[in-house]
Amino acid sequence: MRAHQTYNYQQYKTISNPVIWDINTPKLYHVKSYVSLGNNLRDVYYSRFGIRTVDFTPEQGFLLNGRKVFLNGVNIHHDLGPLGAAAFDKGYKRRLLGLKKMGVNAIRLAHNPYTKSVLDMCDELGILVFDEAFDKWSSEYYGPGEDFKQHWQPDLAWFIKRDRNHPSVFIWSVGNEVAVKQEYKDTAFVVLINKMVDFVHQADPSRKVTCGLYPSRDEDSPVPMAFHMDVMSDNYMSRFYKRDHPKFPQLIFLESEMTTDNGGENFFNYDHSYACGQFYWGGTDYIGESFKWPSKGWNGLIDWCDFWKPITYYIQSLYTEEPMVKIAVFDASASESRVWNDVFMNTIKISDSWNWKPGQKLTLYTFTTGDEVELFVNNKSVGVKQMKDFPKHKISWEVTYEPGTIKAIARKNGKPIATDEAKTTGKPERIILQTDSTHFNANGIDLAYITVTVVDKNGLVVQEATNDIKFDLNGTATIAGVANNNRMGDEHFVANHRRVNDGRCLLVLRSKRTAGKVQIKASGTGLKSGVLTLNTN
Repeated sequence: MRAHQTYNYQQYKTISNPVIWDINTPKLYHVKSYVSLGNNLRDVYYSRFGIRTVDFTPEQGFLLNGRKVFLNGVNIHHDLGPLGAAAFDKGYKRRLLGLKKMGVNAIRLAHNPYTKSVLDMCDELGILVFDEAFDKWSSEYYGPGEDFKQHWQPDLAWFIKRDRNHPSVFIWSVGNEVAVKQEYKDTAFVVLINKMVDFVHQADPSRKVTCGLYPSRDEDSPVPMAFHMDVMSDNYMSRFYKRDHPKFPQLIFLESEMTTDNGGENFFNYDHSYACGQFYWGGTDYIGESFKWPSKGWNGLIDWCDFWKPITYYIQSLYTEEPMVKIAVFDASASESRVWNDVFMNTIKISDSWNWKPGQKLTLYTFTTGDEVELFVNNKSVGVKQMKDFPKHKISWEVTYEPGTIKAIARKNGKPIATDEAKTTGKPERIILQTDSTHFNANGIDLAYITVTVVDKNGLVVQEATNDIKFDLNGTATIAGVANNNRMGDEHFVANHRRVNDGRCLLVLRSKRTAGKVQIKASGTGLKSGVLTLNTN
């Protein structure tokens, strides 16, 4: 065979008693390919894969290895909060682990190819991937003056060939909200989706093809494009499933974007038995698509520091069966509603602080995977409530605030499974530094995430604290970013200081290319400083 020629051939190998790749047992295998010229070895290539089956049916939705798996998904955007668009492996691993702990078993990579390492991590963690190549089918994607139709085929071919060996990839998406408002009636979109579906099937006949639909349609029928893709994925339209399912029994329903309206209650708005699942928008806060200045981005279920919000625990209670309970105080004064891209959204504000005005009337929620919760204020029982009485799994309480301690005990079948409590805190006294990496690699691209917390004399987080924390750094690392969870803040992401919000902020360090020690001192007016030593090697 001459240089630059292509020769296709097939090789066969039997794997005895294979371990199946699954979300709970993500077993991976490796293939090593050798290229030789005569007796001379010229190249070696490693391929990684998993053994599993994926399928979709109108009756059951998504099937993994022959069994129905409901997709407890979220959408993620490309940025890593204070690190911007840089694709650091450590940042993505941290993000994926947090989502998996919340109960996420699938992510939609919106709306473009991600770095390959993200898919590698999903293979290893057992997270299913809704792999999306494009957003709009217009110059919005490639830039002014660039015709989408001139570019999509070579790019889509590259995308599929790069990702098709990943067992985590369960569906290909060729676009998102490509037809907006009344454009969905344009038959040109049907012509193009047919071409793209056929193109993908030729490159990979093993997976289905979809395209996220804009939330605009006639009341009596899905948009024409919906009938020309293998799986109908739609944004914010699950309310139509009950009507559409018996009328169009051939359709397979997948909610590619679901609003976190009222904290995520839309989880209960449709029948899960035949639907594939859902992907909340968004899984985390991200930079961009802000409503107006001074907002810097969009509201997700986890903030862009990867800190959990109280609402995170609500989704965890829906997405997992792990024993858990969380107390959250509803703050009606900070909640807001708006319409965005023709979708109404009601964003509720809840807090896990127990610092309020004495005698103030409060509405509480308890989120749990138990079947009942008992609530205590200063060791006095407020009562026991059953989950069956709250169809959207938010057990609500009306209490009068008293300084001290509030505690919730969750039970299942009469036995305690989890406890949560919140305490009234005192004045800010000191800074605590906690890291996920006491050692990190001296390769110039490894990261150490350091959580900076302001606590009172008892070591409790003071959520009302707003101290500006200054960072003094010495050694073999630099500051890659600083942040708190306030998307309205006017501070820089790269600086040597940051105010805390809800009592916390984040410091991200980036290693240098020389090994050694890293010493961090965090100080603030009126606070005892925090000190931490790390190593790079």
